[in-house]
Amino acid sequence: MTDITVAGIGSGLDVNGLVEQLVAAEAAPTTRRLDQQEAGFQATLSSYGTLKGALASFQGAVSSMTSMTSFRTKTASVADTDKFTATASSIATTGSYSVEVSQLAQANSLVGADTFSAVTDVVGTGALTFRFGTTVYDSGTDTYTSFTVNADKPAKTVTITDGSLQGIRDAVNTADIGVTANIIDDGSGFRLLFVSDDSGADSSLEIVVAENPVVGSNTDTSGLSKFAFSAAATNMDQTVAGQDAQIKVNGLAISRESNTVSGAIQGVILNLVAVTAGTPVQLTVTQDQAAVTTAVNNFVSSFNDLIATLDSLAGFDPGTGNAGVLIGDSTVRSIGNEIRRIFGDAVPGITGPFTSLADIGITTLALNAEQADGSILMAGSLVVDSDKLQQSLDTDADAVGRLFAATGTPSDSLVNFVSSTSNTQAGTYLIELDSGGQATQGNYTGSGGISSLTLNSGNKTFALSVDGAQSGTITLTEGTYNTDGALATLAAEIQGSINADSGLLAALASVTASYDTVNDQFLITSSSYGSTSVIAITATNATLGLATGTATDGNDVAGTIGGSIATGSGRFLNGHGNASGLQVEVTGSSDGSRGSIAFTRGYADRLNGYISSLLTDEGILNARTDGAQEGIDGIEEQRVDLAERLKVLESRLRSQFTALDTLLVQLRSTSDFLTQQLAVLNN
Repeated sequence: MTDITVAGIGSGLDVNGLVEQLVAAEAAPTTRRLDQQEAGFQATLSSYGTLKGALASFQGAVSSMTSMTSFRTKTASVADTDKFTATASSIATTGSYSVEVSQLAQANSLVGADTFSAVTDVVGTGALTFRFGTTVYDSGTDTYTSFTVNADKPAKTVTITDGSLQGIRDAVNTADIGVTANIIDDGSGFRLLFVSDDSGADSSLEIVVAENPVVGSNTDTSGLSKFAFSAAATNMDQTVAGQDAQIKVNGLAISRESNTVSGAIQGVILNLVAVTAGTPVQLTVTQDQAAVTTAVNNFVSSFNDLIATLDSLAGFDPGTGNAGVLIGDSTVRSIGNEIRRIFGDAVPGITGPFTSLADIGITTLALNAEQADGSILMAGSLVVDSDKLQQSLDTDADAVGRLFAATGTPSDSLVNFVSSTSNTQAGTYLIELDSGGQATQGNYTGSGGISSLTLNSGNKTFALSVDGAQSGTITLTEGTYNTDGALATLAAEIQGSINADSGLLAALASVTASYDTVNDQFLITSSSYGSTSVIAITATNATLGLATGTATDGNDVAGTIGGSIATGSGRFLNGHGNASGLQVEVTGSSDGSRGSIAFTRGYADRLNGYISSLLTDEGILNARTDGAQEGIDGIEEQRVDLAERLKVLESRLRSQFTALDTLLVQLRSTSDFLTQQLAVLNN
């Protein structure tokens, strides 16, 4: 509630004015001191915010150079892009390649031999089973020689309840099985067309019909059997044979299922467009030096911006006499010194043609220098000799990269450097595997003696878990398998069906399956390595020989890095001690000594680690900004305290001046009385 105040009641004394002036005089020194302190804290807080922004900006340029991938970018150019195009990754080898495209990949296409007058014409009901594989078929003579199942693609069955032409089309498309159905009008009527979604010879279609009810047989030309296509019945016309792409790279013949060709040239993907008609087309892979040059220039420019920011915050300009807000600040001074120390040190353990930034044309200015645009580049800034940098990249781009990035170079070609952390110390570490310490895969070996079996509706299913992920019910094709070839085909179907299971796909779990013709048994092997690589049969019957088989779990790689016991996970060894955070992948089948790995930390990697430590929530910069904010909060508390004190002072002064005013009124009244009495006496 606001106090009610009045001027002097009878004395004419300006009580309000006097109180306000006295309170203001009391408040002024403290308010001035608090304002100055708050301005200082605010300036400090703002300056540290500016410093953090400059460090984050510099880290953005630095972090892109901590991996060798940044220095291995490649470009691919093609002499005739009407024939094919190409892209190259960082692992591609530079050079020129002669590429000839003799055949493009095609997807298998089958069309019904019969025509229909309307899409609603009824054909028949039942089930269509599509199998994927390689068909040997001569459409000219209608000779179906063989079909080899694709182990990676399990058979798919589509139930047909609407037996019309459009009903069959819709059922197949809704099932989403890797086959697209269409109805075409060829001028004489409507025909049903099946096209494999994938190109390549081993994605060709075999179609087996199971009519319900059966009209004649499942292979005749009536009812749903009109769409049978197998060795038993070729009731559809093959309009396009499934075929692989055929190319030659430097004269070496290569085939692929798709017109997107990878692996033919390491790190290069070819996108085939047309055949080259016997005329090779030149493909050239080159180092993308422009990208590296841009990254290096950004690195230098960002460093110079950081140095300028540090100077503006903590420096002194003798010309103007102005000092930065953080001049004399030990934290800012320490940051500048540490960054300069990192640049001043050689990269520990590095070998090769370049061991310092000066070797590739990056040097430090000793004095301020005027730039072409008139700006001044401060002493301590970096400058780039573009010609020398280009010469260095031409000489050895990887050696340039090692100056900046964290790199691990194994002496064993079957050991791969994977990653490191900020805790990993530079050095050369010996890698030693324990006896039998190689990583292994989990597998399940079925019982022997399965040389012939018949699958029917009662025994064609099983389920399993792979690496801890549970499959659904795996359903195999009914039939009799009584030869090594037939059992190998069944093994391929087992593999494809397992790998197509949705639960296992979601868990990224897969297997290989084979049939052992010596012991007459099936073998299922996890694709992963290590102690989590486990195969378990969870539901089956004795027919497949899986009910009483033997499961062998995988083992993690075991060994040491730099003499310290490493932690194994699958094929990956993780170091400890000085090698803490160093991870390598160990492949191959030999144990014992696996050579060594030389690990170095380049300038960008070390700077990135240092800046990250500064910018963490627990870092020194947050501690300083928290301190400034606490100072601001403390000042606000002091302002509240001051306001309370001034309120008490005002109340006390007002009481005193009110009493004085009352006394003055009384004295004036007495004076007036005496004056009147004296006047009476005089009369």
